[in-house]
Amino acid sequence: MSVSDIVEMLKTVIILSLPVVEYLGFKKFNDSYMEEKGKNLATKEDVQELTVLAEDIKIMYQSKQYRDEHIYDIKLSAIQESLEFLDDYLSWLNYNSDIKPVRNDITSKELTLKARKCYNNLVLTCESKELPETFLKLVFKDDDKTLILYNTYRNLSRKEMGISEGLELDEDSIFISKISTKDLEEK
Repeated sequence: MSVSDIVEMLKTVIILSLPVVEYLGFKKFNDSYMEEKGKNLATKEDVQELTVLAEDIKIMYQSKQYRDEHIYDIKLSAIQESLEFLDDYLSWLNYNSDIKPVRNDITSKELTLKARKCYNNLVLTCESKELPETFLKLVFKDDDKTLILYNTYRNLSRKEMGISEGLELDEDSIFISKISTKDLEEK
């Protein structure tokens, strides 16, 4: 065999093996390409799944926030109504004063029904049992400490609404019996 035969044979082997080498190279490239594409697809699916999960959490949070705000509004309404009732009720009590308080025209029956409604609303909305208990004490226990107890009730109401600092008022400042408009009338 001559050198030219050997060269010719090598050319033939190279030419015949070239497609095999190309196939193997392409296969390796294709495998790594497909593996990377699979990772990207998995990442894309993970992102979609995380997005759905984040949306679910957001909806749950907004729902809880809405519920909490709604409960707060109902509680605020119940406390305001109870304070209005107590103002009506306290205006009919005698404080050994020569000032006759300004009063709403209300019957005993109307006052009783209003007291029941206020008490029920407080029981249903307040987290603290002290507030409804103090409300009952104010309604059923008539003594010389009623106005101090009323100030306690207001402070418990503030605490229930998330206002931590209470107001310590003296007995003359707790309940406004009557406001004089004498100075306004003179002008």
